[in-house]
Amino acid sequence: MNRTSPRKEKRIGLKIISVVLAMLLWFYVINKAPATGQSNSVQVELKQIHLAEGLSYNGPTKVSVRVWGASPDKESIAAYVDLANLGPGTSEVPVTVEPIKGALLTMVEPKQVKVELYQLNQHIFGINSEVSKSPPAGYQLMNLAMIPDKCVIKGQESDVGRVSRVVCPVDLSSLKETTSLKGILVARDSKGNQVQGITIVPETVSVYAIVVQKETSKKIPVKVTVGTAPASPYQAGKIQVVPETITVYGPEATLAELKEIAVKPLDLAGKNASFTQEVELVAPQGVKVYPAKVMLNIEITKPAGKEGV
Repeated sequence: MNRTSPRKEKRIGLKIISVVLAMLLWFYVINKAPATGQSNSVQVELKQIHLAEGLSYNGPTKVSVRVWGASPDKESIAAYVDLANLGPGTSEVPVTVEPIKGALLTMVEPKQVKVELYQLNQHIFGINSEVSKSPPAGYQLMNLAMIPDKCVIKGQESDVGRVSRVVCPVDLSSLKETTSLKGILVARDSKGNQVQGITIVPETVSVYAIVVQKETSKKIPVKVTVGTAPASPYQAGKIQVVPETITVYGPEATLAELKEIAVKPLDLAGKNASFTQEVELVAPQGVKVYPAKVMLNIEITKPAGKEGV
């Protein structure tokens, strides 16, 4: 019968003592340390690693980590679930916390989480503009373009299937000129309600809006004035304008105050007989006229009794 040597028995005894001391230390930290206020508990982001391509994660996004012996900031604490070799369906997976420098002990709650992995479906949608607020009074939208003009919708098949259209709401209430801005995309169902639980790629687009002053038209008379009169004894008689009224186009506010359109003052110096002259109309800035020129039939008379003078 073999007997254990005293030296070997001593080594075995030391190992047993070490294990007992470690267990005692463990229970002390668990039961005593919290009472001393030497622990720190923080909520940290729960990351996912090794998620298979084509799958999407649905589960807890935060866990509580308690640390003894150190006071780390939450950004330095890494907690994750390893999703390697997991396919679609529901699973219980352990939460792992990476070692924290200076920590005697770390605990995570919960230690396991229930996660759901589902097959990721995606569809391409054209993007429609949705003017939430119109331009200010007196202005109008001429054109609206978005870059890009298509997006990808990702998510569970049941959620993606509810998407009827993707819109980009645009607020034009403060725009009075051509402007570029960022628009956030929204997925809507057939009733116009926003569809939740899906991902839109990209989330934003560049919107180019061409906003100009609202234009209108109306007919107004042509006004003729004489700048320089004929030399005596001749004088200007009746002046006929062809056409007598013309059409003006321009901003509503400007045309509301425009009652007539004028020609350049006539220079009749040296004129001693009636004549016909084409003249150009003088339009205010931002106003267009049609026609741009009119014909004037100008009568030059000589008062009776002035013959031979």
